[in-house]
Amino acid sequence: MRSLPPFINKQEIVNLCKEYEGFVRVAFSLQDQHRFLRRCWVTFNRDVNIKDICWKLNKIRLRDSELNPVVNRDLTRRVRAVSGISQHASCARNDLRNIARLIVHLDAKWKLWENVKAKGEEEGGDKEVKENPWLKNISDYLVDETSAEEEELLGANGEKKTEESEKEEDSAAVAITRDDELIKVLDRLLYYLRIVHSVDYYNASEYFCEDEMPNRCGIVHARGPIPPNMLTKKNIDEFQKRFSQKLALILNFKEKLNEEEAKKLGPKDEKAEIEKFIASNTQELEKDKWLCPLSGKKFKGKEYIRKHIQNKHKDKIDAVRNEVKYFNNYLMDPRRPGPVENQQPQSGRGNQQGSGGPVQIAASPHYAMPMGRGPGGFPGGPTGMGSNYRGRTQFASPQFQRPPNPYNGGRSYPPRRDQAATRHGGGGGGSDYRSRARIAYHDLDAPDADDLF
Repeated sequence: MRSLPPFINKQEIVNLCKEYEGFVRVAFSLQDQHRFLRRCWVTFNRDVNIKDICWKLNKIRLRDSELNPVVNRDLTRRVRAVSGISQHASCARNDLRNIARLIVHLDAKWKLWENVKAKGEEEGGDKEVKENPWLKNISDYLVDETSAEEEELLGANGEKKTEESEKEEDSAAVAITRDDELIKVLDRLLYYLRIVHSVDYYNASEYFCEDEMPNRCGIVHARGPIPPNMLTKKNIDEFQKRFSQKLALILNFKEKLNEEEAKKLGPKDEKAEIEKFIASNTQELEKDKWLCPLSGKKFKGKEYIRKHIQNKHKDKIDAVRNEVKYFNNYLMDPRRPGPVENQQPQSGRGNQQGSGGPVQIAASPHYAMPMGRGPGGFPGGPTGMGSNYRGRTQFASPQFQRPPNPYNGGRSYPPRRDQAATRHGGGGGGSDYRSRARIAYHDLDAPDADDLF
């Protein structure tokens, strides 16, 4: 089910689908950031007629909403390859550091090995597990070995590196070296991270609620073959830099922002919001006569309305408190959903004037055209529209998005021939059409104007 509204919950889908034979489970996706719609997957056994079930569900409306179910195809490629540069020894060692950090954080978050430790203490003996056994002796592969003393002694008598020598070093060809022992340890932790914590490391993504999906371990990304062409040190450094930026989200272990960081985002104060709510529901009709719009009752003073709202409308005040808590928790979440950052639309031809002048912006299917004057000169409408928007301000957004404009410059009609010739740098070999003689069209059999009957 591709788009379920937010007021349909999971239990309603379960109660609806469990009436059909072969029902297994239901999974919901996260909400869409724009329309708050969700996707839903209903899993059945493979021996049922799934198309017949979809046809029956198509006829059902749940809370006046159509379900529109479709059959989900099987996964085409369960194992997907990433760049083979990740097999290089330095890249693999860097990946091993990140994976070890991830496993330690996620094990502590879900308290996986604390329960095993407590069980071992109860039973006694040597069964006590103090840490994840998959990370045993992992430090042997995380620490680099360098001959720092030898380099220091040689560097004291040698020449210092110049910028040219550093550039030559970056552009020098580097052979991809593979450390099989290191790769073996890395693969073992990759499997643990993917199966236990549902984290696909090479895709830098964490699959939420994967145990409820149709394929519980659906997609995994693995290292690809070693590139056949020679690479430089700069290529390897750029690959590691891009991959580190991609991993920044899952390596951000901060669960909540502190108070100083939250103050910069503008949190709400509970007492101030309650005072605003009471003030907005206190209306003065005349002298010594006040109205509470929540109940329609009238009072002699504002203080009586305050006591009335606090005593009789506690549910409304509790709703304000919950809204403040919800908003502040949203601000404190470092992984909160935010608006998608689209590229800024390119400005079209023509200059952008001040108030009252035409606003010319290249149309885009995802960009709402600003309010201005259309080609007919009617104020108040979006560029190129008529006077139906009369009375709207210049900065008001239109009620729909315009289709892509093939002529640019905010026009909704092709340019004149003289403007097109000037724009393309010439007249096309002909003279201006305004210099031609005007052609008259009249009936040849009609009498002249000076003939008298």
